[in-house]
Amino acid sequence: GDFGRVAIEIKHASSVNARDLRGLRDFVSEHKARLGLVITNDSATRQYEESLLGLPFYWL
Repeated sequence: GDFGRVAIEIKHASSVNARDLRGLRDFVSEHKARLGLVITNDSATRQYEESLLGLPFYWL
């Protein structure tokens, strides 16, 4: 089936806060994307919000 849009943002930082996610959150909302992924230098996956997920760069 059609999964829809997925927004992806890459951050060089190892940690991300709510302010860092503002642009991605707004994009997901405005474009009705199903998911927003933020790729970081963090060592673990993070569920920031229901539709915002953080993935470590090394997973790619």
